[in-house]
Amino acid sequence: MFRGGFEREAAERVAGASLPLLSSLVDKSLVRRTRSGRYEVHEVLRQYAAEKLGQVPREEADTRDRHSAHFMAFLQHKERALKGAGQIMALEEIGADLQNVRTAWRWSIAQGKVAELRRAAPNLWLFYEMRSLLEEGEQAFAQAVAMLEAKAGGGVEADIALGLALAFQGRFAGRLYRYEHAAQLLRRSQALLRRLGAQRELALANTLSFYPGAEESFPDIEQVLEETLAIYRGLGDRWGIAFALTRFLWLVGSTSTRSRDTSGLQESLAIGREIGDRWIVGLCLFQLGTILQSSGDFQEAKQRYLESLAVFRDLGDRRLVQMCLDHTGYVARALGEYDEARQVHLESLAICREEGDRLGIAGSLNNLGLVARDVGDYAEAERYFQEGLAIRTEIGHR
Repeated sequence: MFRGGFEREAAERVAGASLPLLSSLVDKSLVRRTRSGRYEVHEVLRQYAAEKLGQVPREEADTRDRHSAHFMAFLQHKERALKGAGQIMALEEIGADLQNVRTAWRWSIAQGKVAELRRAAPNLWLFYEMRSLLEEGEQAFAQAVAMLEAKAGGGVEADIALGLALAFQGRFAGRLYRYEHAAQLLRRSQALLRRLGAQRELALANTLSFYPGAEESFPDIEQVLEETLAIYRGLGDRWGIAFALTRFLWLVGSTSTRSRDTSGLQESLAIGREIGDRWIVGLCLFQLGTILQSSGDFQEAKQRYLESLAVFRDLGDRRLVQMCLDHTGYVARALGEYDEARQVHLESLAICREEGDRLGIAGSLNNLGLVARDVGDYAEAERYFQEGLAIRTEIGHR
């Protein structure tokens, strides 16, 4: 049943395998124990055993139910760690069992396990978000939306689960530059959750609608922020307050009057440090960098970018690493540090190519072209600009 290995506790809860039994299987070389303490079954043997289990349909279904329940609960119980001092360890633990989590998620959808999906969904979103698994995240929640839409009107819990799934799918669609689709999903989520009176879920859906370009889709964004903060303050949800403030300031950008009022940013940063959420801290440090950059304080801006870069490297958030590299390159170029600017933009380009982020690739090529132009290498600059322009033209990015 297990994919990608398993912990002893999971083996006991899912398959009733005691420690003596596991030890016996290890002695017989049917199960292998890794240096980290996890257990693995050779894939050929696993497939053979799965085939045998499949010959007893009722037992197979019961085992899949236990496997799904265990890993959906595993996700649910990671909330405090994912939003606090245990963040990096929680990400690593979920990552180690990601194949099992995927299997459990798909089984829960197939069996219509609404309660399990609702409880696990916010933490699966956070994991995908922090690990930049954007395509997988959008697909996972699109699958959940399809199942939950079929249950629409089947009860408050199913409707709230649908509202959440729509918000998470919309969030990933927005991060993948599919802004119109993202806006449609998020508007549906907000309308549904508001009608249900699901305040905590509505606040999260509101916050996920704060992304660059959202002003056109959500013209009342200032009122949405006020509603969101009022909900989170009423609930005493400090993480929610910090996340909402950070996302909103990200939306309004470094050049707006609102973003230059750093009180909200300082509140978010203080909460992030207090609860030990390094991701929130990294987002705040980056935003401070953009404010300093827009004020012409390039050296201090560079320092904030490098601090946020270190945070996102530790967390494994490759998209935010790439973004921090680009901004470090902007200020390095402004300071005349062209070799460093070129180096960080090349690293950013490599990440975008690995991630298949075509707009990111075009942006990195443009940045490299600016560096080449500034040092007088116009032929190289033109090559970079033409390559980036071709990508933008091909994908219709006007």
